[in-house]
Amino acid sequence: MPSFLSRFIGSSRSNPHVPADPVSRDAQSTDEYITIEFLERATGAMHQGTVGYRVGPDTLVSFAVWDGPSSRSAGFDLFEAFMTARQGLEAQGFIPLIAGAARHCYPSGMARNMGEGDQVYRLTPGKAPEIEDLVFMFDPVEAESVATLAEQKKAFEHWADRMAQET
Repeated sequence: MPSFLSRFIGSSRSNPHVPADPVSRDAQSTDEYITIEFLERATGAMHQGTVGYRVGPDTLVSFAVWDGPSSRSAGFDLFEAFMTARQGLEAQGFIPLIAGAARHCYPSGMARNMGEGDQVYRLTPGKAPEIEDLVFMFDPVEAESVATLAEQKKAFEHWADRMAQET
């Protein structure tokens, strides 16, 4: 029987965060840009910038801190591209203040397969996520909510372990 964690995030070919059975995509792309804030980790200062994204055969995410660094990455879906672009941004000391970077948010495999990876679940300890817990990955959040990739992954694994013990 698959573990709770593997049932939640799904299986993959080589990357545990990539859904095994991707949805087919139309052969067109549209770039979208959203003005967001970034937290500079070293100083706690807030900075304005943008997150840009494109869904299609060449799915990508780009971050641009207006008075700082930028990072861009392509991926299988928006969440994969987001995680890789975010890694580049974190290496330069910045975290975007959006739901996809929130400590207690993470996508399921089904959400990634059915929705291009643009939605994440708000995870509540001891509670299985429901449809009402889905939020757009680029929705703004407070600085206290965000975490590094490592911190977010650890929080997700802790949540999944607790859920596995309760099922």
